[in-house]
Amino acid sequence: MSAGVKTKALAAFVQQCLDPLPDAVLIDTHHNQLMRQARRLPWRKADAVTSLARAETAYWQEKSIHAMYVLEDEDRSSAYSDKRMISVDRSRQAVADQIRVPAPDLLAVQKPQRTDTCRSVRMKSPSSSRRTRRFLQRI
Repeated sequence: MSAGVKTKALAAFVQQCLDPLPDAVLIDTHHNQLMRQARRLPWRKADAVTSLARAETAYWQEKSIHAMYVLEDEDRSSAYSDKRMISVDRSRQAVADQIRVPAPDLLAVQKPQRTDTCRSVRMKSPSSSRRTRRFLQRI
């Protein structure tokens, strides 16, 4: 390709980027933003119910373990386990209900990424090499 053809193609591309968008494209973008905003509150409500159900399940699990091993009371542990099973059913229903609610955007349904705890590792020896310190910082 000659330099003149490349320059013309680049000029056409830049001009296309600078041209205003048609109204239909702008309306669709605005419509999508309004839809995301409308979906946000129901999603947050469903997420709050799901989180509460999971916390309740964890609470009864810990109460059961405490009763079994610390208090050594099997009857109380059994009662807590029964309450936990009821909570598990609520949790399953909450997840099913949340699945039926449209998510406002892709970030709402993605799992949070695991954070590395290894970044806070300090070198014990001041004579460690620079390469080792860089390696540990990247972990």
